Amino acid sequence: TKPEVKQEKEISINIEKKDLTTIQREITSAYINNYNTIVIHGDGLADQVKDIRKILHDFVALEISELTSTRIVAKDLLNLQEISVDKTVRRMDMIIRSIVQDSIESIDGKNMYESVYYRDFDVNKLYFLMCRILKSSLNDSRVAEKFQITNTQGMASWFLSLNLENIADNSKNICLHLKNLGKDVNTKELK
Repeated sequence: TKPEVKQEKEISINIEKKDLTTIQREITSAYINNYNTIVIHGDGLADQVKDIRKILHDFVALEISELTSTRIVAKDLLNLQEISVDKTVRRMDMIIRSIVQDSIESIDGKNMYESVYYRDFDVNKLYFLMCRILKSSLNDSRVAEKFQITNTQGMASWFLSLNLENIADNSKNICLHLKNLGKDVNTKELK
């Protein structure tokens, strides 16, 4: 059998006159749609480099290969041969269990928000990875075969990962509310 040649796909995102939310949405779309190279350019890039770098770091195996005042090039270094849908879901589950546990500890007045906040980013990264894998498996039978996933299983895995990501977000939000309430929380009432 011939080794599979990875199809190279490149997208160019012009950020001129776009707010950060729109830029983030376009980068997320490019990642989920399996673009191997994402080129970000436009006037005002120098002012938004820090925020755009943060967005790019929210994705598994997406690394900045070029950074100038007028252009950022991000390359996909993901090796699908090293990814497992089941292991990715299990990893999301383990992280979320620790987030929920720390959110519960916040009831007793412990400030766990910062720790929970960063673990939620890890869950988000894994969620976007799952979206990418599952969308690829729906679009390409070779990818589906590699992951041994049917369309029905792919949809079920996507729905599971979406719900896991929602649990992480809600646990993070509970932790934030408890942090903001501080000592005004009646812990007996919450338990």
